[in-house]
Amino acid sequence: MKKIFRFLYGLAGIYFFIGFGFYFFQEKLLFQPTQLKQEFVFPFSEEYTERYFQTSTQATIHALHFKVAAAKGLIFYLHGNADDLLRWGQYAVDFTKHNYDVVMIDYRTFGKSTGAISQQADLEQDVNFIYRQLCKEYPESEIILYGRSLGTGLATFLASENKPKLLILETPYYEMKEVMNHFFPALPYDILLRYPLKSHIYIRRVSCPVYIFHGTADETVPYGSGKKLAEAYLKEKNLAGTDFFFTIPEGKHKNLRDFKFYHNKLAEILR
Repeated sequence: MKKIFRFLYGLAGIYFFIGFGFYFFQEKLLFQPTQLKQEFVFPFSEEYTERYFQTSTQATIHALHFKVAAAKGLIFYLHGNADDLLRWGQYAVDFTKHNYDVVMIDYRTFGKSTGAISQQADLEQDVNFIYRQLCKEYPESEIILYGRSLGTGLATFLASENKPKLLILETPYYEMKEVMNHFFPALPYDILLRYPLKSHIYIRRVSCPVYIFHGTADETVPYGSGKKLAEAYLKEKNLAGTDFFFTIPEGKHKNLRDFKFYHNKLAEILR
């Protein structure tokens, strides 16, 4: 019996140690930024300008603003949890070719942006500040929010607080807890997670049309998580059908733009 108790105490100790480690180092797991020197020049062929938004006394957010002639509106693009605008900027062409201007930002600690991330409110404050600034430059009725992976939660939050033209989500999650459970199951994330990003709550308050892309072979954000988010939206809005939820068979987390179906549907949305 003593051996059993010692074994159980040992398991409890390991569990506590893992939980303790996650709580204090979760930023290292959730955010995987790369940095760029301020003098770095981006090699994109599309015309762009670099912008800086002073969102607080502790943070300056760097952005790329791609512009086209006679733009139909603006795509405000919120990217995933890794790398910087050197990677994400190459996707601007997916929107500029449909005659939309694009603003892409790097979160705090990413790319040329400064400041630290210590809580979800930091991210929400930054994106909301920049959105309000962009509304001074474009009619809000012409602004489309596009979220990718991590950015889907922030884009959905923004759409719930404002009135953009559209909300487009690529590989979204129901809430961040589900993503973490996919990789590190059985931890009490309701207590530990400082970035809950509960998209299913935000999406119930979204008043604009919503479109979702998700691949069935997504190895990072399970397909079922995105589908459950779509179902929450349907239930809240009392809608039928799934003509806004685009399933890409065998699509993974990082390759949806390799599929012609993705580009065809995006063209329909942005026409």
